[in-house]
Amino acid sequence: MLGGVTMAQLLGLALSPIITRLYSPEDLGLLAFYVALISMLAVLATGQYQHAIMLQKKESAARQITYISLGLSVIFTTFFAVVVGCFYSDINAALGSKALGGSLWLVPFGTLSVSVFAALSMWFTWQKQFKQISVNHIGMSAMNNGTAIGLGALQLSGAGVIIGHFVGQACAALYFLILFFKTPRQGVSHLKIRALLRRYKKFPCITLPHSLFSTAATHLPSLILLGAFSPAVAGLYFLANRAANVPLTILSQSLYPIMFGAFNESQNRRVLFRRKFISVNALFMPLFIVFWFIAPSLFAFVFGAEWGRSGLYVQFILPMLYGKLISNLFTTPIYFIYERQSENFLFSVCITLSIALALLYGARHDDIAQGLILMSLSNVFFILIKLYRAYCFVKAA
Repeated sequence: MLGGVTMAQLLGLALSPIITRLYSPEDLGLLAFYVALISMLAVLATGQYQHAIMLQKKESAARQITYISLGLSVIFTTFFAVVVGCFYSDINAALGSKALGGSLWLVPFGTLSVSVFAALSMWFTWQKQFKQISVNHIGMSAMNNGTAIGLGALQLSGAGVIIGHFVGQACAALYFLILFFKTPRQGVSHLKIRALLRRYKKFPCITLPHSLFSTAATHLPSLILLGAFSPAVAGLYFLANRAANVPLTILSQSLYPIMFGAFNESQNRRVLFRRKFISVNALFMPLFIVFWFIAPSLFAFVFGAEWGRSGLYVQFILPMLYGKLISNLFTTPIYFIYERQSENFLFSVCITLSIALALLYGARHDDIAQGLILMSLSNVFFILIKLYRAYCFVKAA
């Protein structure tokens, strides 16, 4: 499954130079807004009941919870579609230059696609059908980018990149739905569904707010930049963050299980922490320093001259991205092993608030560079504290 997700990310990154030559920074800024909207709405749509699928021992119970997630998604997105239909003009007028225009109609259906995909991803993970998940991730990326490139080449609309995202997500959700309903199945049991709704009521009450907070934090910079500056600035940041994050995500996903296993099995975690911390930084820090120097010219060459500013944004946020990589490899496994999830969540809240305050400060002074630098430095500050705390845990043990 990890290989499929990695291939999908690499495919999207490889096709990005074509997309950036067909679409403007403003177009990608509106894409960032669209993705943020449907991602947060999808968290609400399922009630986060899909996470209960993995807790089931019997297929019948797992299937009933999948029905719950799918049913809630349909109900929520139908309601939201009615809201969009009733207030379509008012919503676009309120958004002004950030309006999605006709693409606003895609928001409820995009939300449905994302929530269905999330629920059925859990189902097929429970079924251990990792090949199907991998194939679907790659197909979604191909449809997403292929549609965007095709519409961009025809010069039909700047919204082609949003339509491409919707088509890719909708096809992936439809593929999962076909597979789900093709398998021998038990029908909907209203008695079981009512019992499961009561049994797992903590998921919408507790897991949902945490998931919504985490999703909002992920998209917060794009939303603030869009609202406080312009769609073009948000689009430049969207590309910078996406292009820099893909290799980091692949590294993190590859190394995290190794690091977690090493810390979990180690008899002397303090020595292991110090040794691994030195070796990992000795390996990756020189590469990051080189990338920091060449980022502006590299982005201008690869993505086109008007995207050179994205390379500057990468320089501003690279310390933060590097800190997140190191934090994920060291603090995340330590916090799980020592069951410090509540403290970890508190750090997440502090980091999110620091992001908002830094970017709003930059917006107040009409200085995007100042906002991004402050955001990066504040993240590094909290990450350093987390690393120190993690080391204190292993040292005390």
